[in-house]
Amino acid sequence: MLVLYYTHTILFWLGLVSFNLSEGLLKQLHQYDLEHLPIEVCIARCLGSLNEASMFSRPFANQPAEETKSVKRPLELCIDYCSKQNSDYQQTNETVKQAYDNYSLNLICRDESSLNFKINLHTSPSNEKKQDTVVFVIIMHSSNISDKVFVYLSDENFFTIDGLTPNCTFNISALAVHSSNTYSVIASQQQYQTLRRGYTPGNVTDIKVSDFVEDTVNRTHLSAVLTWRPPPDLTCHYDIICFSPESADYDVQPLEIRDPRELFKYQLENLTFSSEYQVGIRARNSKNMKESALSWKTFRAPSCLEWHNHNFNICAPETPQNLSVEQAMIDRNIYTLNITWDAPTYQ
Repeated sequence: MLVLYYTHTILFWLGLVSFNLSEGLLKQLHQYDLEHLPIEVCIARCLGSLNEASMFSRPFANQPAEETKSVKRPLELCIDYCSKQNSDYQQTNETVKQAYDNYSLNLICRDESSLNFKINLHTSPSNEKKQDTVVFVIIMHSSNISDKVFVYLSDENFFTIDGLTPNCTFNISALAVHSSNTYSVIASQQQYQTLRRGYTPGNVTDIKVSDFVEDTVNRTHLSAVLTWRPPPDLTCHYDIICFSPESADYDVQPLEIRDPRELFKYQLENLTFSSEYQVGIRARNSKNMKESALSWKTFRAPSCLEWHNHNFNICAPETPQNLSVEQAMIDRNIYTLNITWDAPTYQ
């Protein structure tokens, strides 16, 4: 039994089954799905029971209390529990029915040995029903080695499959199995490829800075949302450099973005009103030092008066514009100075 860990996500290997494409791999995969659906519904219900029990505050049905003291993760506990209950569960007359929920399987990033996915449910708020517990089933086989099929379970919609062969194509199918005794097909035989060994990432594009927000502690500073478009290779590691050339003590130490759950979006903090900033982003190979060129974006933070609607109790007045001085002699060694400037927009 192989357990793959990535942060708080567990991918659980149910089995390794040999198939032969010439004997109808797709047909056998479909039959495999149908045979294991009752167990997967049981696992989803078990996870729901654990959630209702406030995460191990009491044992779930028919399980001795001492077993709940195990250090195993909830998904592992439920797989063990439903494996023991399997024969009794399949003797019931319940049929797992197919639903048609609008899920999508999205590749977030990849490198030479791993693929990172997120499963999204596209449902409008008006049609959103009460959420039941969901277990995601991921079925994968390599197009180069078609006689081996890996079946994973995940109790989170973000998961990583690692330990893969570089520059290899994998066929991946996915199901969402619900505790309400239904399942939905998310993806069927979609192909994804790992990057070649020693790849050099492409350049980041479409850098944007938006959604300025006032600092809740220091009202003279702002934060903003930085977004970018990844290169076509969808690598997983990025460096961000952000500084103001107007500041005498700016720091160009890069921020390292390494969590696949937090890619393509970053919160810039401690931005000073009216200051100009330069942001550079580069993609990095997650296995070595190869990196893309820096892509740059220049932006200026809003002024204090613009942000606070010209409230002079918070902000200093605007700097005078178009200042001019005219000198005139009115007597020996006596001059007058006529100083003028544009009236401010707000006073």
